Amino acid sequence: MKISWNLYPEISGTNPFKKTFLPLGWFYRVDANAPPPPRIIISEIMYHPIEEPEFDQRGKPVLDLSEDVHEFIELHNFSRETMTLDNWRISGGIDYAFPAGTKVQSGGFLIVAKDPKRLASIKEYRLAGVTVLGPYEGVLSNNGERVSVENDGGKAEDSVRYSAQFPWPVGADAIGAGPKWTGIDPMQYQYRGRSLERVNFSLPGDDPANWVASPLEKNATPGRPNHIARDRSMPAPIVTSIRAVNSKGDTLIGKLDTVTIEARFSTNETLTGVTLEYFYDNLEKEGETLAKRDMKLEDGTWTHTLPKKPDRTLVRYRILADLGMGQEQISPRKSDPYQRHSYFVMPRFTDTRKYFELMVSRNGISQLSKNAAANPRSGYRPAKNIKPRGPWNDTVHGILVYNGEVRDVYCRWNGSFYRRNGGRNSWKVRLPRYNQFDGQSDLLFMDKDNVTVAGHTLYRELGLPTSHTEWVDVAINKRKMRRLMIEDHNDRMLEKYHEDQARRNPGTELEPNGHIFKSSGILQNLGPYGRGDGGKLGTSDGWTGLQRYEWIYSSKNQDWKGHTELKEMIDGLAKNRSNRTRLKKWFEANWDMESLMSYIGVRNWMGTWDDTVHNFYIWRRADGRWTMLPWDFDADMQGGFTTKSIFIGEAGNANTTHGTHTIKDAFFKAFRTEYKEHLYYLNNTLLTPDNLKRMGLTSYTTFAQGRQANVNKQCGKVNVPTQPTARKLTGGSSVYAPASMVVTAFESGDGAVTHASTLWEIRSADGSFTYPVFKTETTENLTELPVPFDLLEFGRSYYWRATYIDSKGRKSLPNTEAGFRYGGHAKSEDLISLKDTEWRYNADGENLGTTWRKAEYDDSAWPSGKSYLGRATTRQKYKMATTLKMGATTFYFRKVFDFDQPAGGGELQIRYLIDDGAVFYLNGKQIHRANMKERGSIRYTTRALSTVIDAELSGQITLPGKSLKQGENILAVEVHQYSTNDRDLAFGLSLHATVESLPDGVILNELMAANRGSVTHADTNPDWIELHNPTNRDIDLGGAGLGDGVALEPTFFFPAYTILPSKGHLVVWCDDQKESPGLHTGFALDADGQNIALWWPGDEGLKIQDAIGFGP
Repeated sequence: MKISWNLYPEISGTNPFKKTFLPLGWFYRVDANAPPPPRIIISEIMYHPIEEPEFDQRGKPVLDLSEDVHEFIELHNFSRETMTLDNWRISGGIDYAFPAGTKVQSGGFLIVAKDPKRLASIKEYRLAGVTVLGPYEGVLSNNGERVSVENDGGKAEDSVRYSAQFPWPVGADAIGAGPKWTGIDPMQYQYRGRSLERVNFSLPGDDPANWVASPLEKNATPGRPNHIARDRSMPAPIVTSIRAVNSKGDTLIGKLDTVTIEARFSTNETLTGVTLEYFYDNLEKEGETLAKRDMKLEDGTWTHTLPKKPDRTLVRYRILADLGMGQEQISPRKSDPYQRHSYFVMPRFTDTRKYFELMVSRNGISQLSKNAAANPRSGYRPAKNIKPRGPWNDTVHGILVYNGEVRDVYCRWNGSFYRRNGGRNSWKVRLPRYNQFDGQSDLLFMDKDNVTVAGHTLYRELGLPTSHTEWVDVAINKRKMRRLMIEDHNDRMLEKYHEDQARRNPGTELEPNGHIFKSSGILQNLGPYGRGDGGKLGTSDGWTGLQRYEWIYSSKNQDWKGHTELKEMIDGLAKNRSNRTRLKKWFEANWDMESLMSYIGVRNWMGTWDDTVHNFYIWRRADGRWTMLPWDFDADMQGGFTTKSIFIGEAGNANTTHGTHTIKDAFFKAFRTEYKEHLYYLNNTLLTPDNLKRMGLTSYTTFAQGRQANVNKQCGKVNVPTQPTARKLTGGSSVYAPASMVVTAFESGDGAVTHASTLWEIRSADGSFTYPVFKTETTENLTELPVPFDLLEFGRSYYWRATYIDSKGRKSLPNTEAGFRYGGHAKSEDLISLKDTEWRYNADGENLGTTWRKAEYDDSAWPSGKSYLGRATTRQKYKMATTLKMGATTFYFRKVFDFDQPAGGGELQIRYLIDDGAVFYLNGKQIHRANMKERGSIRYTTRALSTVIDAELSGQITLPGKSLKQGENILAVEVHQYSTNDRDLAFGLSLHATVESLPDGVILNELMAANRGSVTHADTNPDWIELHNPTNRDIDLGGAGLGDGVALEPTFFFPAYTILPSKGHLVVWCDDQKESPGLHTGFALDADGQNIALWWPGDEGLKIQDAIGFGP
């Protein structure tokens, strides 16, 4: 029966529960037609037990804690009969099918555990002789989710959607926060903690008021009545919503605002003495005066208004009420890890950046000074055999406010042993589990510069996990400053990384996180401390090697695994390092070699100088393979670093600082050739100036230009496959299915390899190959692959590329990206070729002003020559067909070409070979700049931004075609040198145009979807399609067809001798009323939008002649 509780002086209905009713003034209201109450209900949930890491004497973890082990769900038989649970199951985030014959006595309990043996072994639960079922599939979410008990009919017998957030009991989330916030030592409650206990079994499971956290000292009660059930039979009122708002209802409080505290209860019945208790929190004082004010009830909400206060006033408050036993705390709950709610008077800020307030008391700052001084460099030595806990990493209490929301945090100065001090105002802030920021448990506000942004951007683009960065404003104890907020390395970062990788590689599964260690070594052995370069550590000053790894390589996540896996890896490196053959096999068996080569390649390309004994992470992926991740890019990518060695970290290398990097040195010994081949690929793809500019790293394109030439020189001749060239779908013309991407035949870098596979990628015109719409590596379609039109959007333009991979795993450079449009009538035309094109040029060193760019300028006296034009060095890969004399600051080039089609906009595609910089003009209008300042006028004396050594071809650049015209056009280019004594010069350019044009023949002219009476045919209002013949000839439509979409061939065909006269129109009705006059397609149009295609017969079968896509 359906039970509802209402305040009346007596109880109506029968009492099927045979229990004594307390005199609460409630009664049962019985609805005879209501469904019966659940027979089996969820009575207790332990979704997040306390599980702290523990290790045996060898340092191995006692338990695998990759998932919570000591979870359980308790069920209760609420009926009057013994229940048999054949074909019953628990569903939701977990899944469990009850074994046949499972029975629960009336009033009895049943426990279903993640690990029945482990749960039964907890003596405090007193489960000896008690049957514990399980294990179940999956784990209970620590954030909350729905869990249901399904009966043998597949329907939910009972269901609970619990949460770890207010208004649910926050303390059930493994006490809700760490010991800094709670003062509770979690090891005192190892494998236990607080469960969710249901108060009243007849009331809904989704009601947070019907659940409390079990008493910590008394433990959870699997298999026994809940603690709360012994104390009360009805839920106590709880606060279900609470907020502090100004007169406009905003939670962002200003100094001119009075503030109203608004609280809503689960029920207002039986409530008396609802009181607001509050005080103004001064971080520099203790024992502030408490104030109490009665709250008034209005429209179901209890309120009290507080006066306006100055900026940065912090107000702490809680809600009290009398539930019949005197006034007591209602919100926060007594079991919650925080004892008061808070609001903050926020200073005005107008910047669009995120704005934070961080406040730390003077005593806290003083303590941080003492902490920072107690570091290994100043003589600190930890007591023998203690776990890592250096004083310099101790935190102090602080307040962090963002957007008016107050967080109690623990924080410290951030930086290494060498640079940690208060003057930098660089902070690490730790947040409580119940109130994290965007899923982050730690925030870093750092005094870094743009090279840090650039470094992390490069590694994200590379595809390795690294921090996201964001410039924010932080007022630290009222002093506002710009800081770089940097994501910490932890499980959340890895989760976001794996989600991002799934988007980059469509169709792949999410990878589990793995384990990250951070190297924080120093240059000498001091107690447990020493070098963190991946070298084997022996005993020191009474500390074992394993203990030293624990102190030097801090665990950033999955602490339960300990450090034995790291020690075993480093031991393996030391064991195999002396023999190159063994070393190579060891690396291949234990490391993710492509990721490792990519990490080292980019790190050394940046010219790193301080990553030897610290400032990097070692990451063991979930598959057991190791790799490295970056940290701290301070002073990388300096202008003077373009000629640095690509072997930084190797023993004896002139650019290696702070001694040999053991891992990098061993890697170079084993994979020197492979490393150069891989770095060559990165240097000419990821790290090109054009790609850095695409990523927004324009400040570093000058460095990239110089670095690219130098790195290519250091790599020397590499035996990678020859770069393929696109053969079809190259110019942006429109295509319809079927069509294929085609590249040239495979050419190996050496004769000992074969073509193993090809990586095909497609991006949208406004997207990137980082996030392609299609990506696949295939061993079958090596030089030709059908376009996956089912994944593309009709009417949009796409670009594609192919990369060859040989039988040794070496990659070619991808072909210069080629493009096509899916649908429409775009046509591409080659206008100027890169090589062997005749150009007029002026190398006389004259300042020609601006008139030389215009079409009417007379260049007949200029000499001419074929591209490439310039003066090459002996190293230059591209040979000059026309050699020019040097000495001028600026060189001028002009080319006249014809374009026959009506222009009407469209797009231009250019590629160029330029040394050093250039400005491009079409018909007198500037269309592009390369290696020149982005803004301001360009004069004859304007220098290129940087010198170019051994010019490389640019990638394809797409530009608006608004300056292109039908008929004669003039393309003018001025090439600028970086210095007046440059000895090399290069110029060459290709130009393509893509414009829309009508097909030669019948076209789709008009259509009507969802005809609501505007056109009538044979007393109906069908959808319709109109065809038009714009030509000067009559056309027979026989054999042509209309398709309900563009992917499949037509379902309607025109009868033979259906003649559409010149300039004529023909309507086809989109219905199946074939008895009516006219032509009928047999299909209707979709009012929400679709694609319609006109198919035309030809020698190779049916092809799409025209198509229309409509709709949102």
